Amino acid sequence: MSHDRCYAPAALSASIITRLVDGLVDDTLMHRKADGRDRRRVIIHITPRGRALQRRMSEAIASERDAIFADVGELQLGQLLDSLDELVSALR
Repeated sequence: MSHDRCYAPAALSASIITRLVDGLVDDTLMHRKADGRDRRRVIIHITPRGRALQRRMSEAIASERDAIFADVGELQLGQLLDSLDELVSALR
């Protein structure tokens, strides 16, 4: 994935994404590789260490989400998520 594909959906500037990626590279969670077809671009890849962290974080987030919404019905949760999607779209 290139940097430019990261910052558009996140609504962050390219410089902020670059600093975030710098930190992930420093922590060996991602690595950069020059794009062979376009020298102006840099491709970022998640490392095995980064993938393991992502997996652990996803499991922890899912567990917390399940605990938070344990007393909320499926229909209500779906409506909440739809409303949040609309809110995010309206803010862009």
